[in-house]
Amino acid sequence: MTLKLIASTILVTALLTGCDKESDSDDNNTKPGYTTSLTVVTSNVWHSLKTNWNNTNSYDIAVAEFKAQSPDILFLQESKGVNARLAADLGMYLWQGKGTSAALLSKHPIKKVYDHRITDTNNNNLGAVLDINGRDVVVWSNHLDFTNYHVYDARGGNGVTWNARENCIPVQDSSELEALNRKSDRPAQTEYMLNNLEPYLEKGTAVILGGDFNEASGLDWTEETAHMYDHSGTVHDFLTHRMIRDAGLTDSYRAIYPDPVTHMGATWPAHQDDSWTSNNTYVNECGRALDDRDRIDFIYHNANAKDFVLKDVAILGPRINQFFAGPHGEDDTYTFDDPHTGLKIDEHGESHYGEREFVSDHLWYVAKYELKTPYSSPNSESIETHPTFEQVRIEAQGYDLVVRFGLSQLSTWDKDYYRQVLLVDSQASPNTGTRNSLAHISFVDEPEVDENFAIRVPEQTLREFLETSAHTLQMRLTDNSGSLHFVVHNIAREEIEALGL
Repeated sequence: MTLKLIASTILVTALLTGCDKESDSDDNNTKPGYTTSLTVVTSNVWHSLKTNWNNTNSYDIAVAEFKAQSPDILFLQESKGVNARLAADLGMYLWQGKGTSAALLSKHPIKKVYDHRITDTNNNNLGAVLDINGRDVVVWSNHLDFTNYHVYDARGGNGVTWNARENCIPVQDSSELEALNRKSDRPAQTEYMLNNLEPYLEKGTAVILGGDFNEASGLDWTEETAHMYDHSGTVHDFLTHRMIRDAGLTDSYRAIYPDPVTHMGATWPAHQDDSWTSNNTYVNECGRALDDRDRIDFIYHNANAKDFVLKDVAILGPRINQFFAGPHGEDDTYTFDDPHTGLKIDEHGESHYGEREFVSDHLWYVAKYELKTPYSSPNSESIETHPTFEQVRIEAQGYDLVVRFGLSQLSTWDKDYYRQVLLVDSQASPNTGTRNSLAHISFVDEPEVDENFAIRVPEQTLREFLETSAHTLQMRLTDNSGSLHFVVHNIAREEIEALGL
């Protein structure tokens, strides 16, 4: 739970009601002939993985974690600077919308996308219809509003100022907590999502939604947990999750592990240093920091969809008590039986992650499903969701490097967002702009079909790159700031060296 970044990404001909390549035919009723497995991961990647701990590269570590899970569907949050890179490196289709800090990646073709625009200031959820081997599956990625984080108010903190309430007195009245929640955009975001999902839910189409909800669940804040994790006696059924359950969707984690006493499932904060309750106001008003560990990353599904079964779930990353010891000193009286997975989780479920070896302030979450499908492979091609580089070639002009390229899928072009192509070290920060790029080209007008472009890298700049970096050269189509990436293309060092440069 860091202060969330509002990303700005691409516009497909996307409309409030969605756009698609073909008519909304219901593929849900085709005769099932195959069993298809789906691995779904939701991951808040914490400011586009730009925090590199222990002299490591967080991006590379995240890619390794994802490859180990081999997700079919990946819900991302705080990811505006790495969506395109992850899609390329994981071999997945991408829908990241426009003006959002959420994205979804899929190994299966995208048939239709939903616009995420709710208000002028908060646009952080988006959906798509996927072709899962001939069967429609609707997915929705969320990064709900972090403001008015009333889970703090329920503990004795303040979800607006992030400080402690006077005398650390918690808000325990459910109507008051609900009123605080309605000051955030979370209910409106959830209503928008559910309105779009309603026709699919009525038809029994398989639906999977997930993400960082920035809100705890009433299935966790129960009578049994009222005096655990500094819940301060508060029992409350939080609105956003109640809305989702009332719409007929099932909390995947609680479907398999219904007891929050033994399986709290907390995902944030993964490290004590990432808590907001250690400042002086909590020491002064509460006598100490508060335990703000909660489950705020979720995956839901409609369990009544035909031939669609939840098989397994796990928390991805270290154990929640490994780098966050409850400041109340009661952790040794709690039970942490949550199943974990990850690169440094052994066959017994024990964690071998070291300090800051996991790359986010959130733990990630995995749910695995099986569904019956009519085919063993997709029945359609993915729609165009962003421009792409084409006919990329390099040449030497003297000792300078010239990169020539074209752009295709220009029907998705948006002049307000596609502003420049940067040439950078492939491991350069997601925030690298023109000043720190090797070279760049800016777009004043919309490119023409078959128009060709060229970017020149001067000899000295190229030499410094080749001598100081072991990485590839990367082309990034970005917004004006350089921090919003829409598509990337890598140029191998061997290609450059083959030119004699």
